[in-house]
Amino acid sequence: MLIWRVLNAILVVYLLLVMLRLILSWFQRSATGRPLALLVQVTEPYLALFRGLRFLRIGPLDLSPLAAILVLAMSLDVVGTLRDSGRLSLGVFLAALTQAVWFGVSFVLVAVLLLVVLLVASLAFGRGPGATLMRTLAAVLQPITAWVKGWAGGVFGRRRPLSETQVLLLTAVVVIVVLAAGGLLVPLLRTALLQLPV
Repeated sequence: MLIWRVLNAILVVYLLLVMLRLILSWFQRSATGRPLALLVQVTEPYLALFRGLRFLRIGPLDLSPLAAILVLAMSLDVVGTLRDSGRLSLGVFLAALTQAVWFGVSFVLVAVLLLVVLLVASLAFGRGPGATLMRTLAAVLQPITAWVKGWAGGVFGRRRPLSETQVLLLTAVVVIVVLAAGGLLVPLLRTALLQLPV
């Protein structure tokens, strides 16, 4: 349908504008002028929605730009599925929504895996969580690693507490298993949803 193609094109352009704005914000002192002012005017209302969400700010780390891009990418996936199927039904919508949610979840899981790798490398080379960046990364991962530590204690028993490196490695294994399982199950679920007659 034409409406889905137009909406898809608008979302692609807007996603590119938001990404350009974020990249230019890294060089704010050197980037000025009318084009930048127009770019800020077009993208600021959308980015401000996410900046207002406090849970996206963890210490000095602001995840609101990442969340803004992620929502646009998920919306693109939903619209793309609707565009490709050529019909709007509950099954198509649920399939698109399932794919979009999995995209968001897998993006976060890959980000967690990268943070775990950085922390493990830091510990392996003796830098430890003492550096400011490493403390920030550890704070971001703390809810996940605490859950993994508690889960491991329940599954394996509490004979001896796990070291920080062991908890991080176990977190990486859990994330990889969830990514693999989701990578296998989500396409099957999506195919089944697309077959719904309604």
